[in-house]
Amino acid sequence: MSSPADPAPLPSNDTTSLRQGYLSTNHKQINILLLSEVGVGKTVLLDLIANTLAARSSDAYTRYHDAANEGDPRGPTSCTRDARVYTFTSTNGVSVRILDTPGFGGGDGGAGDQDRLRQIVTRIHEQVPTIHAVFILIRGTLTRFTCRTDYSLSMITSMLPRQYLDNIALVYTSVASPFSWTFDVRSLPEALSKARYFLLDNPLPLRARLLNQKARKDTPPRALDEEEEEMLRSREADALKSLSIVFDWMNTLTPQAAKDLTSICRTAYALHMNVLQVFSPSSSSPVPVASHHSHEYPWADHVPVQPDESTDFYLGEIARLSKGYGKLSLCGAYKATLLRAVNLLEYDIARGRQYGTLPETLTASQSAVDRLKAQLDVLVRAEQIQK
Repeated sequence: MSSPADPAPLPSNDTTSLRQGYLSTNHKQINILLLSEVGVGKTVLLDLIANTLAARSSDAYTRYHDAANEGDPRGPTSCTRDARVYTFTSTNGVSVRILDTPGFGGGDGGAGDQDRLRQIVTRIHEQVPTIHAVFILIRGTLTRFTCRTDYSLSMITSMLPRQYLDNIALVYTSVASPFSWTFDVRSLPEALSKARYFLLDNPLPLRARLLNQKARKDTPPRALDEEEEEMLRSREADALKSLSIVFDWMNTLTPQAAKDLTSICRTAYALHMNVLQVFSPSSSSPVPVASHHSHEYPWADHVPVQPDESTDFYLGEIARLSKGYGKLSLCGAYKATLLRAVNLLEYDIARGRQYGTLPETLTASQSAVDRLKAQLDVLVRAEQIQK
C-alpha cells in the first residue's frame, strides 16, 4: 500500500535573494494591511519593503510613499492622512500590495478615529478582496504600557475578525536586538497574546536622522563617514534577515476574505447608529438615520436601522447586534473600545490642565467624554434587556 506523497516544501527566503529583490513565494500577489498607533513606523516599513523588492540598498533609498499624503510629524494627529493602497513588484514579478493607514490614538484624543477606521474599511472594500497578512506595529522600546497604546490596540482588534488571528503578526519596531526589546508582552490584549511576533529595526529612519543631524551641524552638509555606513549596512542586513523570516511566515498562511472584516464593521456601524437613536448628543430626540451620511461608506449601504421606533425597540436591536458582534470581533465586547476611548480622553484632559491647554479645547474634550459615557449607558441598558 503506497503512502501519500510528502507535500512540496514551502518556498524559503534569505538575505542574499532579498538583496536582489527576489521574493520566494507561491503567491503571485500578496496583500498586506498595516495598522498601528500613530507614529510607530508603518510608512517607513512600507518604504523598506518597496526598496527591498526593487533591490535598492539603504544608501540608494528612494521614497515610495506619497509625501503629499503625509502630515507634519510634529503635529498632534497621524502623519498619514488617508488610507492608501500601494503596489510594488519584486524583481521576479511578485506583486505586493500594501494598505498604509492613518495611525490611531493621535493628539486629538481619538476624536477622528472612528472616521479613520471607516475610511480604512472603505479602502479595503473597494480595493482589497483578500488579505494575506495583517501587520500590527508596536513600538518595541516602550517601557510601560500607556492608555494610548491600550486604546489603539483596542481600536485595531475591534475591526478584525477572529478567523484572522493566524494571519496577524505583531511587528515590534526600533528593536536593534532582543536585549533592547522592552515592551511588556503581558500587557497585550488577550486576543493578541498568542499572535505571531517579529522584531524589526528599520535602517531607513536611522539613515534619515543621521543625515538630518549632519545637515543642521555642518555647512555644507557632510556625507556619512565609513563607520556610520558600516553601522547602517549591519542594520540593513539585520532588517533583511527579519524580512526574510516575515515573508517565510506569510508563505504558510491562507489568505482571508476581506468581506469578513467589512461584515464586522457593518455590524459595529449598525450598533453605533442604533445607539444614536436612543442618545443624541445634540438634542433629546433621536437622530435621523439620513444625517449619518452612510452613503460615504459603501460597505454600510444596507445597515439595518429603522427610524422612528420606540426606545425599547432600539435597545433590543443593540442587544442583538452586540451579541453578534462579540462572536465575530477579536476585541469581543463592542463597549470595550468606548471604555478605552474615555480613558484616553480623560488622560489627555488631565495632562492638558497640567500643561496649560486652551480652555475651549478642554471643554470640547470633556463634551466628548460625556457623549461617550452616555453611549456606554445605552449599551448597559441594552445588556440588561439581554439578561
